[in-house]
Amino acid sequence: MDAIQLSERVAVIVTMRDRFSMFSRCLESLYKNTNIPFRVIVVVGGANTEIRDYLKGGRTGGNLTTVFTKRLLLQGEARNIGMREVGERFCVILENDTLSGSNGFVRSCDVRSRREQQLLLR
Repeated sequence: MDAIQLSERVAVIVTMRDRFSMFSRCLESLYKNTNIPFRVIVVVGGANTEIRDYLKGGRTGGNLTTVFTKRLLLQGEARNIGMREVGERFCVILENDTLSGSNGFVRSCDVRSRREQQLLLR
């Protein structure tokens, strides 16, 4: 398998856990610190109105897909729901309290591609 190309889009699944207050910081750090094409898939189970309004408000850019469920989800359930939306060759899964450094997951994707792995959990 070839190494990741800088023009190749990466899917980033963000799953919601109990630290809803960190969610906007998670997305902001992702958008600020990622310099390759990517698409964000946010899986939200039983989110409060503030989170729903934030996601529907368009403040997150145009490359965002949101999947809402009425009830809170287990970690594995949320990841599986997000994976159904992925069409890209590489996928990174983040929890909503993860802050992204400067292209940190890009380097990880590159290593995974040389090892023929296509999923990265952070």
